[in-house]
Amino acid sequence: MAMRPLILMSDEHCLEHATWGVHPGTRERVSAVCARVRTGPLAAALLEERARPADWAALLESHD
Repeated sequence: MAMRPLILMSDEHCLEHATWGVHPGTRERVSAVCARVRTGPLAAALLEERARPADWAALLESHD
């Protein structure tokens, strides 16, 4: 059975996102997850795409 593509949307600006307290999306965790996906068993299915800017309407659709 063929493996479905795995799309990794990323941008270097993601690592500039400030997190406080116990937020799970720290710079170190984002870097580690991306590295693991790029080198792990899913690497063969990986398609990397650069994230594009979002407007306020798009952000409000996905955030409370």
